[in-house]
Amino acid sequence: MKKNNLAVLTCDLIESRSFSAADRSHIVEKLKQKLAKWGQANGGEYIIYRGDSIQAVVDSSDGALRHGLYLKSLVKSLRLSNSQRKSVVDIRISIGIGELDYKGETLLDSDGSAFQYSGRRLDQMKQSEEGLTLTTSDDNINKEWSVILTLLESVIDGWSLSSAEIVNVILEENELPIEKVLGISQPAVSLRKKHANWNAIEKTLAYFESQFKDH
Repeated sequence: MKKNNLAVLTCDLIESRSFSAADRSHIVEKLKQKLAKWGQANGGEYIIYRGDSIQAVVDSSDGALRHGLYLKSLVKSLRLSNSQRKSVVDIRISIGIGELDYKGETLLDSDGSAFQYSGRRLDQMKQSEEGLTLTTSDDNINKEWSVILTLLESVIDGWSLSSAEIVNVILEENELPIEKVLGISQPAVSLRKKHANWNAIEKTLAYFESQFKDH
């Protein structure tokens, strides 16, 4: 794989039209509020379009999965008018790692293999039950991460609102301790991390980052 590739995330909210207008507005405003700040701090640029679609460019390919998990945890931690403990919002995320051939005025006007891998795969995902995929120029890497991300998805699908919330807070790397951010005790933090399977997520992230470092 060629060095200095970047990552593109093409995403869409799942069944967003089933939510009320007020809930859709809440989702979009929360995403705008969070993604601009977090993306800038973590080497990513985000754009929200059509009300339920997101595209992001991550300038270092090893950061792609971290951005994907931040998006997943942010979306799944959103509390809507009818939500109690269960996470009711979800998002498909197609990660493409490749080259940037052309940078337009906006991300939607840009092109290159990373954009093509990401966009084409998202179209395929809409016909399947996949929620998180990776496409590169290397078929062996694609096959390996298809298995890993399928397992990771099974973990993510089991998140409650509080599980998604704590993963999101961890990934935000706030200056304050997690218990202060969430207003809970340290034992409660440990329990939520366990329920979210943070240990497995952290190991998956570390493996991804080691594999794609300097690519």
